[in-house]
Amino acid sequence: MKDSVAELVRKLQQLGKTVLIIEHDIHFIQRFCDRIVVLDSGRVVLDDSPEKVRENKMLQEIYFGVSESAYPSTAAS
Repeated sequence: MKDSVAELVRKLQQLGKTVLIIEHDIHFIQRFCDRIVVLDSGRVVLDDSPEKVRENKMLQEIYFGVSESAYPSTAAS
């Protein structure tokens, strides 16, 4: 199912469309997003590229409870 959604989003992006996705699976959305906005209790805590979101130490601790070295890179995905 997620692969179908990712394919549809990529097609829409190729058509120049902007797509808003609300998703909690950060590994999934990093596969195709240009920008990620992270909310905590309705407040924006981070708004940046997937790479910067992945590298953000505060986000790693709050949401993943891990350090950067333990967080898998999705660059090859």
